[in-house]
Amino acid sequence: PVYAQLVMMDYNTDRLKRAGFNSPPSSWSELKSMAKKLKSSGIDKHPIAMKSSDWSWYLMALSMGDPMFDKDLNPVFANKGSKARAAMRMLLEFFSEELISPEIVAGTVNQHSIFWSGTGTFHQGWQGSIRMGNDAKKSKQAPHVAYMVLPGVGNTWSFPAAIGIAKYSKNVEASWKFIRWYTGKANQNSIYKAFGLYPSRSSVAADLNDEGLVDGYTQILAQSKKVNELPRYTLWWGPFTAKVSEEILTAVQRGADSDKTVDKIAVIWNELKSEYE
Repeated sequence: PVYAQLVMMDYNTDRLKRAGFNSPPSSWSELKSMAKKLKSSGIDKHPIAMKSSDWSWYLMALSMGDPMFDKDLNPVFANKGSKARAAMRMLLEFFSEELISPEIVAGTVNQHSIFWSGTGTFHQGWQGSIRMGNDAKKSKQAPHVAYMVLPGVGNTWSFPAAIGIAKYSKNVEASWKFIRWYTGKANQNSIYKAFGLYPSRSSVAADLNDEGLVDGYTQILAQSKKVNELPRYTLWWGPFTAKVSEEILTAVQRGADSDKTVDKIAVIWNELKSEYE
């Protein structure tokens, strides 16, 4: 592994306090109630910065406790009464009630740029996003951005990167020497300081935190204990996620039924699975 990256959420602590809340939400229902209070009180017109795409749904479904797939890669997210269905329903409500800005639906901005421009209290970010959020030169949210452990069960998934040696490499020894250097403690320390990529070595992260260089270290550790990985290793994951984003955007634009949207996504998964296996 080269670096670690959990999919996380952060939020504006000051705005939440102004709305009368002293801590982040412990459930998605509570998050929605907080967002509605932020909107109705005039503190934030569009309090949720999430995209009309697959990631938003995965984040909410996993956090609510849905595994999404079983060990045989069956789409249990489509089971009757699943948390993934509840997540889709609530996500579409976020858009229909304009708790999420229509600009995101239009595609003129994404959840990150709109949040840093000052719109949104809750933001779908990543492991490292609060460094950007609290940079006053780049973000109007600074200096009030903090991570929150995801609501509910709180599960997320990770998006790490790794490096390896090709099967037919003619330079295995040199490649292995490079990998040992590139993923070594000293280099991971330097990469974080230069580019902010969170190290895959927990010992390096701990050392950086001791230097006072890791923002939200406690929340990162807490979130790292709540991970339910998605089957991104499947050959059809790329085509699947693209289709999921298309279905969610279409549902938002047309006001489609959330259950029918989930049913369509399950059909897409099963068709792709049959095609690639």
